[in-house]
Amino acid sequence: MAPPANVELVGPNQGDVISLQPTQPLYYGIKQVETRQGLLQLRWLNPLSGQSVSVRPQYFDQGQWHDIPLDTRQIFYRSDETTPITAKLTRDSLIKIETFADGIRNEATYFHPAGQVSLTGQQQQTLARMSIWTLSPTLHRVNLVPEVPMFLKTKQQLTPTSAEPVFQQARIETDESRTGIEGFLNIDSDDIVQTTEPSPSRTTLDLGLSLRMKDENNWYRIDTFYTMDNHHQDTFSINGQYDWLSKQSNWFAEARMRNRWQDATAISETHLSSSISAKFGQIHRYNSGFRSIWWWQPFYTYTSISKDEFIADEQIGPDMYTFYRNNHKHGWQAHAGLRYQPWVDSYFSSGVTLTSNQDWQTLDNALFSFDWYQFYQGHIFHAGLTSSYVFADQNRPNPTWQYLTQLGWQTGFDFSHNTAGWLGVTWTQDWFNNTHQVGLQVRLGNLQQTAFAPYAHDEIIFESLQLSHLLEQDLHER
Repeated sequence: MAPPANVELVGPNQGDVISLQPTQPLYYGIKQVETRQGLLQLRWLNPLSGQSVSVRPQYFDQGQWHDIPLDTRQIFYRSDETTPITAKLTRDSLIKIETFADGIRNEATYFHPAGQVSLTGQQQQTLARMSIWTLSPTLHRVNLVPEVPMFLKTKQQLTPTSAEPVFQQARIETDESRTGIEGFLNIDSDDIVQTTEPSPSRTTLDLGLSLRMKDENNWYRIDTFYTMDNHHQDTFSINGQYDWLSKQSNWFAEARMRNRWQDATAISETHLSSSISAKFGQIHRYNSGFRSIWWWQPFYTYTSISKDEFIADEQIGPDMYTFYRNNHKHGWQAHAGLRYQPWVDSYFSSGVTLTSNQDWQTLDNALFSFDWYQFYQGHIFHAGLTSSYVFADQNRPNPTWQYLTQLGWQTGFDFSHNTAGWLGVTWTQDWFNNTHQVGLQVRLGNLQQTAFAPYAHDEIIFESLQLSHLLEQDLHER
């Protein structure tokens, strides 16, 4: 026969030790003075036998006793200097620590790296508990606080129900294996020359559809869009991209193909411009703050437009043909970068990218970049500086330095229960050509169902946290 379990009921002024026998329930009524004090503790004096003790609180109304539902996740644990509360974090996490003392609950939220975290009472025994929030592709929002019934002077008949409590139901169901479908709109106004003479700007409008699919560590993306141009013939594009990220190592790979068609003009036929590239490289994460990346990719471009056609037909736009691409139809690019994230909502990145000439042996240009991203109350702000050194060759008599600065802002918005979107604005200043570009980006799709999985390696800032994750948490009111 199991030994009795000794428990202590601690009220406002005193404690009563009660011995509980197996199969013999004990009924204890809360006095009015204890109700007014608002604090009643139950302590297990012999923990081994106390593990089999269950508590069922009830309230009396309309001549009947009614159960008050409790959830085990609401339990506070006792901690002192010799008995800490310990949890093991498998990844960098946001944790919420709650303490209960003198009838008052306090809470604090921290970002803690992967490892072990312990809660220890300093001077006296402390009641505490901890919630761990991790960014998981299947993370659901769960309400851990059940609704507390309100008792008014005018009594109402309560109808018992066997329905599942609300706090046990996931409010949002997400699945990263679902196909992401997004419609997008991009408006760009560029080639604005800052002189005293008025100069018309080139404005383009992209309207399209983007499909994203994921299968384990493989990502697929197809973009189709129509571009309207106020200076040149309209175009239609179909772009495809495949990404692979190794689960066992630091390697990743990417393949892209871009195609753009332009309808016939008064003096030109229908034309096609395409490009294809294949990239492979490695990502190294040294700790919770630093990440380095390198990659190398060959590229090849094709266009059915000749130089004479481009010069004769003003309706052919720079998206279809440029003199630079005509002189650099193929080659390679190499990149090395470092990213530093000192805080959970901010990071800095820098990198250098080398591009070869068409002979694959000499360098055409070297590009140096520095970017800063900051998340703040549902918004992401971006500032960047790009410096490019262009080497002299048969097409350039002198080497030059060229500079670009960029400012950006983006935020997420909830469109409906099943759809959400992104809104962004960018400003790019070209100091070498004394021009600037203004852009507006709007995306709308089923973000509410496709979870928090980032799209391939180039959008992964860190495996634990990234700014777009924070934006989507804000969007989902997490």
